[in-house]
Amino acid sequence: MISAIDDTYDSYGTIDELEIFTRVIERWDIKEMDELPNFMKICYKALLDLFDKHEEELRQHERSFAVHYAKATMKEPARSYNIEAKWLITGYMPPFADYRANGFITSTYHVLATISFFGMNSAAKEAFD
Repeated sequence: MISAIDDTYDSYGTIDELEIFTRVIERWDIKEMDELPNFMKICYKALLDLFDKHEEELRQHERSFAVHYAKATMKEPARSYNIEAKWLITGYMPPFADYRANGFITSTYHVLATISFFGMNSAAKEAFD
């Protein structure tokens, strides 16, 4: 999912479309899908479905609280992918410090770390906090 979202920002959207995509991901609500161009609807729906599936699976183990954290961390790279797309589309060359700070987020370290806790029964809510 991360790769599909990254590719959407890197190769397929205009600045205006990517702004909408970012805003819709931030809201994380299926009702927002109508705002998206058709080609983005597929990716957004798959994202929501994936996290709904995780939530259902984790609910059976009384760990559905973990999905809230994963959704929050998934929003971070979307915001940063949008920044990178604007830089690329407009031809802006950011200072290295800005590029590095944004790149840390787009490396998706936070997302992957959070999601890896899904399968760890010993990872209580405090670990996510």
